[in-house]
Amino acid sequence: MPTQNIVPPSNITQAQAPDIQDVVSNVTQNQIDKREKNIDDQVQQFTEEINEESKVLPSFPGAPPLH
Repeated sequence: MPTQNIVPPSNITQAQAPDIQDVVSNVTQNQIDKREKNIDDQVQQFTEEINEESKVLPSFPGAPPLH
């Protein structure tokens, strides 16, 4: 059986692999976004805790206000 060169139809284009820099950049940015949100959430939580605790602190006569 003779070998034939198989030619793909001209309307099929070769799949392009994503640019590695784009992939790395996107992954890195996603990690940064997650960490920033995590930090924001922690700051919010600490702020709420501090506000709660400052409500129960005793006040001393003549002491400067806390806020």
